[in-house]
Amino acid sequence: MLSDNQEKIFIGLEEAKVEILNHFASFFFDHVNERRRLCGINFKQLSELYGVNLVKLFTTEEAREAIRSSDGDKSPESNAFNFIFIKECSYIIKQDLLPYLEEFDETFSRLD
Repeated sequence: MLSDNQEKIFIGLEEAKVEILNHFASFFFDHVNERRRLCGINFKQLSELYGVNLVKLFTTEEAREAIRSSDGDKSPESNAFNFIFIKECSYIIKQDLLPYLEEFDETFSRLD
């Protein structure tokens, strides 16, 4: 590898390709041995009852409250409807939205 103040003249295209590959590969190298470890730290643990509540299915009222309390300019995707649309049109889309949210919740609660 070259330091910042060194220059190198490439003889050919293949040598340039190798040098470029080596340069950028160093950015993605996983320094496993250099990671900080959390050995010997005792973290607080959730009770089993509290842990079960983290993965229980949400209620319709919880879904409505989440929508009501959300910022209007947020959107799940750049080309998706934002929460202003969902709030303003909830009386029209609720028969489609709530079953969708329930299916989403049930699907992801089974991933354990």
